[in-house]
Amino acid sequence: MKAKLVLMVSEKMDSNQKQDRYEDRLIRMGERARNNLGLKDEKSVELWPEGPTRDRINRSKVLDIFQAYASDLKKAKATVPAEDFDNVGFVTSKIFKYICKDNRKKKNNIWIADTIEDTIIGADPEFLLMNDDGTIKYASEVAGFGHVDILGSDGPLAEIRPEPTVDIVDFVHSIKHILNNHENVELIKQYQWMSGCYYYGKQEGGYERT
Repeated sequence: MKAKLVLMVSEKMDSNQKQDRYEDRLIRMGERARNNLGLKDEKSVELWPEGPTRDRINRSKVLDIFQAYASDLKKAKATVPAEDFDNVGFVTSKIFKYICKDNRKKKNNIWIADTIEDTIIGADPEFLLMNDDGTIKYASEVAGFGHVDILGSDGPLAEIRPEPTVDIVDFVHSIKHILNNHENVELIKQYQWMSGCYYYGKQEGGYERT
């Protein structure tokens, strides 16, 4: 199940001081909302904001489902459009801020799911830099080729560091964009780029690659 959710802050949850009820781990929902969203028998759900992949990755939250407070439901019924009332969930102000960046305009653009909906894809592809005579040029020795750059060095290897994503097509396009457009490409254009495994360590007679 994946559906849109209207997320609201519960002052009652913020003020709950019971030691056995850690409200920041909960989403409270009324019976009608749980039934409408197919969550009657579910124990927990994942929430995340609609928008950039970065927000999908960094602002998602898994929360346990509990019954909503009657006062919160009464307030929601008076303020939320009738067609959205059966899609309302309540969280603490802390969790709301985490998911929505404290922007209340985003409260209607939240996704809720009871299953794994996305797989985060990430990688740091590496490659060797070769001189024309077949010798290796360590990426760490290339002037201006920083260790923390999106296209930079990781010891002797050059490394591409695209943003993680949930779409493999976007991920491939990101790598291609970096290789075609990043300013550090100019620093290594004179070398041959070679993919593959590389072993480096002090060997008798110098360094050895495989």
